[in-house]
Amino acid sequence: MKIGVQLWPQATSITELRKAWKTADAMGVDSIWTWDHFHPLSGDPDATHFECYSLLAV
Repeated sequence: MKIGVQLWPQATSITELRKAWKTADAMGVDSIWTWDHFHPLSGDPDATHFECYSLLAV
């Protein structure tokens, strides 16, 4: 069995996302996923949101 995680890139900072990515990697997950939405799916529509193409470069 392979385990992956999807981390939502909304209402967070790039620092917190990197911390979560590194934690998931250290735990041995097989894949880390994001989504291709250009706006938050829930909560504050003006919250910080990172779209997938920029995140892939990080």
